Amino acid sequence: MKLVEVFARMPWIDKLFIPLALLLAVTRIQDGLVNSLAWSLAAGAGFALYAGGKFLQYWQNHGPRAVGLPLKLQLAGIGLWVASMIWRFAV
Repeated sequence: MKLVEVFARMPWIDKLFIPLALLLAVTRIQDGLVNSLAWSLAAGAGFALYAGGKFLQYWQNHGPRAVGLPLKLQLAGIGLWVASMIWRFAV
């Protein structure tokens, strides 16, 4: 039940982006597994880390301010996604 409460507390943009990021994560990871693309797996993992960190931010009642583990997960997700894009276009 707390899952629904947390989702209801989020701003509308996060309600829109978190499911979208999870959908992108699943499609990128699937593409990486089917076509053996490491950069696609990394991009999918980056999307999943960012969405997980964003959801954890509200789960821990930080509101719109990210601190601690949620911030680290979001930054790791962004970094992994950027690295995967560099990898994609460099190879």
